[in-house]
Order: sequence, then structure tokens, then C-alpha cells
Amino acid sequence: MNHDHINMDDSLLLLYLTGKASVEEQAAIVEWLNADEKHREHLDQLENLWIETGKLNPPPMAVDTLAAWERMSDRIDKQSKQYLKTYSEGNIVRMKYLRYAMRLAAMLVIAFGAIAVYWFALRPARTMEIVSTTQITRDTLPDGSQVALNVGSRLTLPKKFKGNIREVTLEGQAWFGVTHDSTKPFVIRAGDAGIRVLGTEFEVRAYPGQDIFVSVTKGRVMLFHVDGRSGDTLSVILGAGEQGVLPVNAARPEMVSHQSPDDLYWLNNSLEFRQTPLSEVFDLLKKYYKVEIRAADQRILQCRLSARFAEEPVDRVLQVIAESFGLEVKIEDNTYVFYGSGC
Repeated sequence: MNHDHINMDDSLLLLYLTGKASVEEQAAIVEWLNADEKHREHLDQLENLWIETGKLNPPPMAVDTLAAWERMSDRIDKQSKQYLKTYSEGNIVRMKYLRYAMRLAAMLVIAFGAIAVYWFALRPARTMEIVSTTQITRDTLPDGSQVALNVGSRLTLPKKFKGNIREVTLEGQAWFGVTHDSTKPFVIRAGDAGIRVLGTEFEVRAYPGQDIFVSVTKGRVMLFHVDGRSGDTLSVILGAGEQGVLPVNAARPEMVSHQSPDDLYWLNNSLEFRQTPLSEVFDLLKKYYKVEIRAADQRILQCRLSARFAEEPVDRVLQVIAESFGLEVKIEDNTYVFYGSGC
């Protein structure tokens, strides 16, 4: 065999490093290593390439370090004994030195190999958390998407989105403004539900032990649940102004008839009414503005309002409602009273 380092096959050297070379091949490689210091450098380069990039085949794999060291030690001992029988006394000293050098190299290969396996394959993905404790928290995600978390909510996500999906986990209540990317869907894991979008605005309410709600402001959203027994994915598609729910312990998400007007009040103090009866409108205004409201004629309560109010004073809100239906509003005994004949 020609032992020139230019002609030494790297695949044979790899077999040597992984302990799969035959006795004859091991002997030839040891002789080749001793022939020229550049040969040892070449083997070292091959080891580094294997450890750092995993480009060689087989790639680094999880090992029992102690067991691997014992196997390599046995192999080196057997090889050393064989050479001790055939080499002169002068070569015996060299073989002892070589044996210890090979043991050290083997330890380094195993140690660095194990580190490389952990770093490139087994190391947990680097994640981050956005937590809202005492006030609403707003942040920008790695892909440029916007998020706002209500008090007592938590969002877990990778420090950098990789692969073909942008996935986060939510516990609590949040609003999302997702940056559009048709090649990388944005997926939210929220309890037993999943929400999948390409780019849109929506709100999610997912508190432990409660029904999970999704309200869509813009675009389209898929609310889904994967059945743990059958593996089936059950879903519902929601458009702007629509709301979906996955009830506790249910397998199938459902579409709610309409989005709640106060879904985003926690975020921006807004109320958005879509053909909402004034009976419901008045109830919400009483709740958030802490005022009393009543209708002199019960037919007024049947009128349906479509309007959006954001941080408007209550006097302005009530005046808009009155003008929308040709009504009159007065304050009597600290109560706002609407007069008129209805719609």
C-alpha cells in the first residue's frame, strides 16, 4: 500500500476514527501516521471537520463516553501488543509513546464529539418569554409581528424563528398583528387549541381551564384542535368580525354568531358594535363607564347599532347613539334617559 498522505483515503481514516477499520488497515494507518508529521496533521484536520460540521459519514452521534473509551482503549491495547511482538526494542519505546498519544487523541475525539452532538442536535432550542404582570405589555417578535399581552399573560417563543413555521405558545390573553409570510405560517399553541394564520390581526383568550376564544379583526384565521385519540384535525375558518371558540374538553371548535363588542376593550378602551341591539349596548356602557342608562320606550332597546368608539367620553358616545336613531337623551336623577319612538 502506498502510504503517502496524498493517496491515503479519507474514508479509510474515518473508519479508523470510528473503530471500524480492520487490523491490517489499522496497522497501515499507524505506520502512515509515524512516517510524516503532516500525516498526523491531516488526521487532526479530519477529526475537526467531523466534530465541527458533521459533514462526514457517519455524522457525530450520541455516545456512552465511558463505554466508547473502554472499547477504543481495548482496540489500542490489542494493536500495541501486536506491534510489540514484531518491532525491535527501539520501536517498543516509540509504540508506548504512540499508545499514550492515541489514548489522549481518542479521549479528545469522544469528548469533543459528545459536545458537538449536544450543541448541534440535542441542545434545547433557545427560547424567550414575554410576560405581563401588572400592566399591558407590547412587544415586537423576531419576524416583525406585533403582540400585546393582557395582565397575567405569558408568551413563549424561540429567540429566532427557524424552518418553515413560526410557532409560539400563549397562556392568557393577547392581541396579534402578524407580519404576512405565505411561506411560513404563524401558529399559536394555546391550551388544547391551535391558531394558524399567514398574516392578519386577531385576539386570543386562552386561560387555563377555560374556553378558548379567537376574535378576528382583519384577514382570516384557522382555529383548530388535534384529537389525541384519532389524530384528526378539526378546524373552523374565521373571517374579520367573526369569533370562534374551543370549549373546555371539546374536540371540535365552533364559530360564534358574532364577535363581542368589547373584545379589545382591555387593549385600547374600544367598543365595536356590529348591528348590536341597544339593550346590549347600554349594558356594556353601564359596565365600562359606570353610569345608569334607561329607555323611556322599550322599543328603543330593539334598535341595532353599528359604530366603533375608542376612548370616547360617555357624553359623546350617548349623543352619537341618540343622533343615529333620532332620539333625545337627557340626564335625570344621575341617569341618562333616552326618549323617542324607537326605530
